Amino acid sequence: MRQTLHDYVVGHFEKWRSFPSEESSYLVCYKFAKLTNRAPRLGDFVPCDNEGNVLEKPECDCLTVLDKERCGQWDKKHPCMEYQQAFDRVIFKGDWKVIEGSNSDHTRIYCKQLNTTIDFELSGVSLIRTDSIGFVLERGVVNRIEELPSEIEFKDGVV
Repeated sequence: MRQTLHDYVVGHFEKWRSFPSEESSYLVCYKFAKLTNRAPRLGDFVPCDNEGNVLEKPECDCLTVLDKERCGQWDKKHPCMEYQQAFDRVIFKGDWKVIEGSNSDHTRIYCKQLNTTIDFELSGVSLIRTDSIGFVLERGVVNRIEELPSEIEFKDGVV
């Protein structure tokens, strides 16, 4: 479950006490607060390039075996490398899929396990959660990551 800033600080206090300096523990807390206070981005859920365009998973074998010799072109401009870097920037767990009909002004993603749809529009981000048969449980605007439902969890290592 995603934590509030309070829960995060209290839960990690003992670990932070072992940091070499107090400054390090404050920095970790600051980064978490800064992350949860910003607006969610499409690239937080699905791999996107630096302009926010969704990237398709390349067909190249080197993506799965991470073998640069096999591909022969493993550099920053290669689709495998760009996709892997974008995938590494995704911060939330879940099998989020882009829904057909999305375009540059409006992108809708859906996670079946969470029965959650998120709309990314020029005007902002909105969320719809349903139960297993489709009845709407929650609908609203999301301005900050901390406003997302707690069932939407950070990937391991993000915080």
